[in-house]
Amino acid sequence: MTAADEYFQKGMQAYLVRNFAESIEWFTKALAENPENVNYYYYRGTSYQELEQYSEAVADYSAALDRFSGCVPIRYNRAEICRKLGHADRAAKDLTYIIVHADRTKGEGHWLALAYLNRGLARIDCGDLETGLVDFGKAEALAKELGDKILLAQIAEELEKSGL
Repeated sequence: MTAADEYFQKGMQAYLVRNFAESIEWFTKALAENPENVNYYYYRGTSYQELEQYSEAVADYSAALDRFSGCVPIRYNRAEICRKLGHADRAAKDLTYIIVHADRTKGEGHWLALAYLNRGLARIDCGDLETGLVDFGKAEALAKELGDKILLAQIAEELEKSGL
């Protein structure tokens, strides 16, 4: 086992008990040993996200996507932060990428439905109510098809919050 692997394991131990500040330290050490490992960036990014250090999280997610552009969870997390920070247009681009590239045969249907839901929210944030509602409809249809009651409840909650 390499030093990077050992650091990553220690980071994961801290991460799993929600000690995100410590996990960041270990993932940073792992990255110093192996700066090309996507997982190290991803987990450090999620640790930063949990601590609401959003610019650091976005930087790590972007570095991970530079190395593996097709990773749906990483792209989704970056979009979520961008929307939270008021960059709905950037969020919509990431979510559109997921919609175009998600592979339902690989179990990415849930991510696809989430991407439609959140792109709908991003479009509404940008003032485009009509296409936002179309995305909500697509998210709802996929959630029904998948039998995902939790996602259906989330869609209903978002519609209620937005007053639609």
